[in-house]
Amino acid sequence: MERIKKFKHFLATDTELDNVTWSCESNDILRDIKFLMREYYTGFYSEIDNGLIIRFNNGQKFKLTVSEIK
Repeated sequence: MERIKKFKHFLATDTELDNVTWSCESNDILRDIKFLMREYYTGFYSEIDNGLIIRFNNGQKFKLTVSEIK
């Protein structure tokens, strides 16, 4: 995965958000999952081309992938 790109944040009211169109990519979702999982599970997290590898201290390994459905 590529490095995290800076994102310009903006403040808006709820009614203004109704008019905002936005989209996210699968890499964005994987990074969010990585951040959240670190709060609950102790282990090693590695980003790879199309997913996230998680290795726990007990030897278990998992690969998470996210892809957009069109």
